[in-house]
Amino acid sequence: MQSVHVVSVHLTPALIQRGGTIRDALTAISETEERHALEIAAIAKAIDPQQPTIVVGDFNSLSTFRAPRRLVELGFVDAYASVHEDADTHHTWTVPTRALPLSLRIDHVFHTPHFVTTGAEIVRREGSDHALVVAELKWAEGADARSVP
Repeated sequence: MQSVHVVSVHLTPALIQRGGTIRDALTAISETEERHALEIAAIAKAIDPQQPTIVVGDFNSLSTFRAPRRLVELGFVDAYASVHEDADTHHTWTVPTRALPLSLRIDHVFHTPHFVTTGAEIVRREGSDHALVVAELKWAEGADARSVP
């Protein structure tokens, strides 16, 4: 029997004050990045990337920010990006602003190389500012719960 570890995350959101300056917003993002570094370090310490693992959730981070980058450094695969060349142009979160809506890809599905992403989509729905990220995974050829391919 093969077990799979699934980790659901919700990292701290950036708290940007309405009416603040661009500098205030950049400071808030920088402070959030520092907090995300601590949060992802705790998550990384709790998981074993040598075991089949899926990490999903609201990262409140762009794919190039610290938390997603750290998972990639540990060998995790960004499921959506692995099947979409322009992944970061597909937003998962939208908030209305005065000028234009702000839309970003901040929700992610990561997995160890025990799996291969065969498909992934973003499903928009009512009732939330976040879209669903749906990924279809299969076992990588030759993968089992004891070894990374």
